Amino acid sequence: MPVGAGQRRQVTIFFADCRGFSALAEKLPPEELVRLANRYFGACMPILLRHDGCIDKLLGDGIMAVFGAPIVRPDHAAQAVEAAIEVQREMERLAAASQTRELVEVGIAIHTGEAIVGNVGTAEVMDFTAFGDVVNVASRLQALAAPGEVLVTEQVRRALPSDEKWEGPRSVTLRGRHEPVSVYSRRIGKRSA
Repeated sequence: MPVGAGQRRQVTIFFADCRGFSALAEKLPPEELVRLANRYFGACMPILLRHDGCIDKLLGDGIMAVFGAPIVRPDHAAQAVEAAIEVQREMERLAAASQTRELVEVGIAIHTGEAIVGNVGTAEVMDFTAFGDVVNVASRLQALAAPGEVLVTEQVRRALPSDEKWEGPRSVTLRGRHEPVSVYSRRIGKRSA
């Protein structure tokens, strides 16, 4: 893809964010905070890559990934959800193995829709990323995900096997949007309902 170019694609956007990280930052020395963040990123990234997710960016203690571009595959929504469930299970495993009280808990949200994907920026700084409402919805929805929870929109749920167990749908209003969004929820591990 040429520099500065973009293509309209159907993609799935994945956002994960640590819960309670600001409180940890307030009480832990920076070295310990970095160790926790690296442990979290080190657990998540291989899972996302194994499911053909493109790690778009690290946002402090959050991760944005794109499924369906640049690696094109028809089951990108299902891959994003499988990755999210694996990430939550890995967080449970890390918590069980932890010998400290400082744990990383994650909320995840996933949305599917059209976006412009490609290289965006200037000659000085250029990144591959996705732009569009699909990104905004996934980002806003992630803020509502509880620790251990995966939230998906109706668009994602329709791409999944009908026998999968999800709670919902429920209607939520996202910051900056007029129309409510229909979402489904799944909690992983001991925090599951």
